[in-house]
Amino acid sequence: GRSNAESLFGVKKVPSDNHIRDILDNVEVEHLRPMYDEQLKYLENAEILDSYIYMGEFYPTALDGMQYHNSKKIHCKKCLTKKHNETVRYSHQVITPTLVSPFMSEVIPLMPEFIKNKDGSKKQDCEINASKRWLKRKNPLDLARLLLGDDLYSREPFCREVIENGDSFIFTAKDTSHVKMYEYIKFIENTAGLETKEENI
Repeated sequence: GRSNAESLFGVKKVPSDNHIRDILDNVEVEHLRPMYDEQLKYLENAEILDSYIYMGEFYPTALDGMQYHNSKKIHCKKCLTKKHNETVRYSHQVITPTLVSPFMSEVIPLMPEFIKNKDGSKKQDCEINASKRWLKRKNPLDLARLLLGDDLYSREPFCREVIENGDSFIFTAKDTSHVKMYEYIKFIENTAGLETKEENI
């Protein structure tokens, strides 16, 4: 019946969830970055990161957005807003890059990038903009990354930024959002068996 905080770290009185939130909500997220960098360096020195190498050189890194707060009443100036049928919903969202491997059952969380409106911004932040900011951040170990993502990421502007950043990618591309590409693929498939012949008359 004892918690890990007590049995492992000797904490006699474990704070409640609300108390922890009250403390952490005022801490700027940048203060957590050194912890993530230190974690990666430890895993590299312990040669654990080597187990995540894919195709001899890449570290597959999954990008995805998630929502961790949603309310009709509780909000702050950095909340994202969405209006539906005269009802405004406030939310907080984040990009959660994660080091993955087809050979490993464990994943390694990397420093997240929060989707948030900044003071004075006119246009609401979004998952792609947050991912672009994450791309521009210094890679602590200069890993050769293979970015993985859903159909949201498979647009030419973002793909171009990934390549310019020195990374590679595998993004899902749905036929409903990439109509011309699928038409081209179908054309190639239908003409693959055809032979051409030229005659001089």
